[in-house]
Amino acid sequence: MDAVFASLDRTESTLGQQALYHRLRSAPAADHADAFEALVTRLVGDEALRGRVRRVLVRLQHPYGYDLWWLAQPDAIQTRPWHVIFTCISALAVASMWAIPFWHGAVLLLIGIGVINLLMRITTSRRIAPLAGPFRQLSALITAGDALRTARRRHRSARRLPAR
Repeated sequence: MDAVFASLDRTESTLGQQALYHRLRSAPAADHADAFEALVTRLVGDEALRGRVRRVLVRLQHPYGYDLWWLAQPDAIQTRPWHVIFTCISALAVASMWAIPFWHGAVLLLIGIGVINLLMRITTSRRIAPLAGPFRQLSALITAGDALRTARRRHRSARRLPAR
């Protein structure tokens, strides 16, 4: 199947590669086959739309895109009751910054909070590090989704305009 994938792969993004690979592995029971075929037909028939979509998707080529699926897994980010300390430390840091003009000793408190924050980061980095890269890709993915939605609206509007 990997050889079939390699010969068919013309995707522009890491997410496209994953979607194609999943579709090949799950066929013929792939979800939404009719919608997929309609999309393929529309993109084959409209070169301008296909070009706009390609320009948007080519931005999603970062290798961290391969790991985005981790974020959708159950318990990808496990929360514990003691994690409330992160909120408390953040609130204490904001209060300390606010208090500095009125009480100069708050600077020492803020430095102490910074040290505690650094220690917590070191302690939790092993669990958080694998998810940091995919989280950074969410912005690019959301931007691409917005651009594709805009391209879809323009495409629909252009089809409704009368021919001149």
